[in-house]
Amino acid sequence: MGKRITIEIVSILGISLAAAYAIMLGVVLAFGTALSDAFGEAARFLFGPLVAGIALWTLLVIVLAITLRRRGEGVRIAAHLGAALLAVLLNVALYAAIVPPGSGMEQLIVGIAAGAGAILLLGAIVGVVVTELVVLRPRGRTAAAR
Repeated sequence: MGKRITIEIVSILGISLAAAYAIMLGVVLAFGTALSDAFGEAARFLFGPLVAGIALWTLLVIVLAITLRRRGEGVRIAAHLGAALLAVLLNVALYAAIVPPGSGMEQLIVGIAAGAGAILLLGAIVGVVVTELVVLRPRGRTAAAR
């Protein structure tokens, strides 16, 4: 893989997960959790329900970064955000499928997965846009054109 592709992959995933964690930390603190407990709770509520979704999105980011390397930033932004949405939807569907019916916890578990997925999508928006428009700087623009 080229240097630009590696930077794109690592930057998208790193910034997105950091932004999602920061958002989740704010949510956990807003519910009155003590600061000493908030860091662990934010990680548990974000990354616990999204293990499959984050793994799938990571694979999609790698594939899309390689296959769309010669496309414009608009196409890459749309593709990466679409991949994040697909990964979150499949993750929620997985939770809906594996929760035993009649347990009384179906809606709660799927709701937690959906909420964590929504926060991941917000983080993905930040990570993808910052990566494509700031970190990688669109091609074809000179310093005078900016």
